[in-house]
Amino acid sequence: MGGDVAARILALVVVIAGQVGVDPQLAKAVVITEGAYHRPDVIGRTGDLGVMQLNPDYIDWMVESFWDKRYRFNWRVPEHNIYVGLTYLKYLLSFPEFNTWQAVIAYNCGPYAVLNNRPPRASLEYADKVGQLYPFNGR
Repeated sequence: MGGDVAARILALVVVIAGQVGVDPQLAKAVVITEGAYHRPDVIGRTGDLGVMQLNPDYIDWMVESFWDKRYRFNWRVPEHNIYVGLTYLKYLLSFPEFNTWQAVIAYNCGPYAVLNNRPPRASLEYADKVGQLYPFNGR
């Protein structure tokens, strides 16, 4: 697949981020950190799905909450996967308890772990990797 697919996916991320109201640079940083933007139909080592590495345990809730029911959702379609993932990120960014860094941690491990001050070390490391591409203000 290679560079052409990666460039197309990252361009799509920027467009969809604008549509859902997420900073496109933050969206790109999350997608790049997730590492699946060059293989949109990838299943990650922990079972996460597609470009946004959607958690299979929560995908039904995400689709129910954030997807237009007039259309059949397919996590392998980059536009679908990115839209649901970025809409979920937007939802997390709306939590008054979260700054951007905490919302990114919650994207990785779920909001309850962050709200309960118990995010796993791997999620903190994930957010730090995103932060290398998108410096967080007021961490």
